[in-house]
Amino acid sequence: MDSRVESQKNPGPRRSSGHGAWLCYLGAGGALAVLRVALLVWVSPPYAQTQTKMYLLLALYPEALLGTHTCLGVMGLGRTEYFLIFGSLLTLGSFVMATPVLLVGWLTRRRR
Repeated sequence: MDSRVESQKNPGPRRSSGHGAWLCYLGAGGALAVLRVALLVWVSPPYAQTQTKMYLLLALYPEALLGTHTCLGVMGLGRTEYFLIFGSLLTLGSFVMATPVLLVGWLTRRRR
């Protein structure tokens, strides 16, 4: 009974409840999403296409990946619909790519 009262007076260093791992995950996923969508918007205009933009367009063009397996390749999308649909797909993919940050954060927390 006495030890419980003493531990309440001097709690000492508390363990993190995993908020750091979530913050790193959200930060990494958000940074990747912003970067990938900004690159998609930057390479999309038809004017002033350089060789670098063409390589980035091939790497970031999600319709090429989805067009053969879904009906998205057949749909006639306007510019706004294109950015809304494929920007959200790139955002979702960015958070999927950032998942190892969350897993490593959880595993290192458990090992302590």
